[in-house]
Amino acid sequence: MLEFQKQILTEIVTEDGLLIVSPGLGLFQVLCSLVQIYTGGNHLVLLINSTKEQDELIQEQLIANGVAHQHLLRRIEYNTPAEKRSSMYRESGVFSITSRILAVDMLLNRIPIALINGMIVHHAHRVKPNSMEELILRVYREHNKEGFIKAFTDRPDAFSTGFAPLQNVMKSLFLRKVHLWPRFQVLVSDNLSTSDSNIVELRQPMTESMDIIQQNLVQCMEETLQELRRANPTIDLEEFTIENSFFKSFDTLVRRQLDPIWHRVSSASKQLVGDLKVLRQLLGYLTTYDCVSFYSFIETIIAANTSVNGKQVKQSQWLFLEAGSKAISTARKRVYVKQGDSEYDDIPDNDTAVYPEIPSHIKLVLEEQPKWALLKSILKEIETESIGLNKGQGEPVLIMVSERRTCAQLKDYITRFQQEAPFLDKIAHHFFRWRVSIHKMQTHQVEQSKAASAQPSTTMMRGRAPPNKRRRVRGGSTTAASGPDRSHTLAETFKDDVIDNLSALDVDTDNDDQEEVLFQGVGPLTDAYEIKTSGDDILPTFEEIPNTSIITIQCFEDDINNQVLEDTQPRYIVMFDPNPAFVRQVEVYRALHPSIDIKVYFMLYENSVEEQNYLSLIRKEKESFERLIHEKSANYGYSTSRTTQGTRRTD
Repeated sequence: MLEFQKQILTEIVTEDGLLIVSPGLGLFQVLCSLVQIYTGGNHLVLLINSTKEQDELIQEQLIANGVAHQHLLRRIEYNTPAEKRSSMYRESGVFSITSRILAVDMLLNRIPIALINGMIVHHAHRVKPNSMEELILRVYREHNKEGFIKAFTDRPDAFSTGFAPLQNVMKSLFLRKVHLWPRFQVLVSDNLSTSDSNIVELRQPMTESMDIIQQNLVQCMEETLQELRRANPTIDLEEFTIENSFFKSFDTLVRRQLDPIWHRVSSASKQLVGDLKVLRQLLGYLTTYDCVSFYSFIETIIAANTSVNGKQVKQSQWLFLEAGSKAISTARKRVYVKQGDSEYDDIPDNDTAVYPEIPSHIKLVLEEQPKWALLKSILKEIETESIGLNKGQGEPVLIMVSERRTCAQLKDYITRFQQEAPFLDKIAHHFFRWRVSIHKMQTHQVEQSKAASAQPSTTMMRGRAPPNKRRRVRGGSTTAASGPDRSHTLAETFKDDVIDNLSALDVDTDNDDQEEVLFQGVGPLTDAYEIKTSGDDILPTFEEIPNTSIITIQCFEDDINNQVLEDTQPRYIVMFDPNPAFVRQVEVYRALHPSIDIKVYFMLYENSVEEQNYLSLIRKEKESFERLIHEKSANYGYSTSRTTQGTRRTD
């Protein structure tokens, strides 16, 4: 651990409080160290607000630090019998438990509250007034006035909206002390400034088509925001800005303002809220998805807004805007052009032997993402440089991306460097097969509708569900799967995104016939990105891969990024997508390993929403800490008072 991390741990061990640190400064390592302190001895310590995956990572870290198996963090879940839970509590140890189970056990006296040594609250920014966590801490304080409460969070931005958010969270946590550790803190800056800076910033311009799509999508968001303001004049207009709408937290902000009057909000306004979410996702997918997948996603949205069999649907208004039409047509022209387009004569004809399913009036364009070619040149530069430095041997390379889908795409793209067939060819084949399936589905539904209207209804038919409402298990569904699989294929991530957006658009996702065809263009992609092997295939050829020849592609995951860096020990790091938290994690890694000369390639689309989001995240974090520092200096002191009266103002 670095000096500032040791200081953070010392502060939180010495005195109860809420710890707020900048993302990427090693909060998870501090939490693991605190848990390790209480694994030895006869302590009963409870960890709440932690996920199963995070608990597993904590256990792995404790094992790596030499903690005995019987002293490891133990997780209590819903399937743990009540009698067993009660006996586990009396055995002492450090337990991670869900808030609902702990609240029930406390209220039914299954846990000796007076014997609890302390409570550790993870993701403390989620603790709100009248929440389950507040109930737990209130009961805990009423029956145990000596045990500690230590809360952790690396989300300073969560304390920047609403009225007195820090004060409300502190009251809910029954704490008086707050520990603030921003990136600009003196000790943090001193520790991280010692690492040599070797960063290559690469600002990649977007293509002309991507720039046009981005401008028109932003215009659609502005129009949608204006319409939402007009329809709901009582909302706080200061927070309803186009800049805020680029972030996922904007959905929470909108719902927080509209929830008190949600029953009076018109269906049109609810549709606008869903449209904002879809438009924001499209802006993100513009820079992360390939052109074919991006246009497939748009066509899915269009299909969801199209009435079938005369059924009325709530149509998104942005689709009828001139900017929306321009964005859709430009997205199509990145994939193909058709007769009548001004670019048609400039595009060479398709090879009918390669693309037999493509109509003759269509010519493929298949515009590549600009970052792909840039990544290819970076990897070639790394190969040349590392071989020259190490006498013919390469160096480990770590590529960091923001989404699992990008991981799958880059993996396939890198493996096809030397192949003649372009990377997008395979995706284009599936796309046009999918479009044929969509057309067949629509034709079939129209024929069914005509046939149904021509036939008189009978009493025998009244008890049956319509054919398109039958629930069944498809081979790719989670119900039909033989077991849980933590890895997601490219097709699965796309399907998750589509379902999420259909929900935002209030589309009936119980219609299996429509849903199945929507994903027929996605399903075949599973074969393209998933390698199926048996034990017989793997074992005879199993061998250790030299660290010097590995290119690792990893998604940003705050809790495991540090472990990924330690495991791979990369000489070269390529940040395919910008992420402020990971930048700091690299700084920490450099400071911990000064002997490793790390070179970082930082890739960013120039003049893009991606760049604006990155800069806005840094600015918002700085402003959040400045606000927290001001609130802390104002000394709004409130006390837990160690009484059954809860929190009490002392000023």
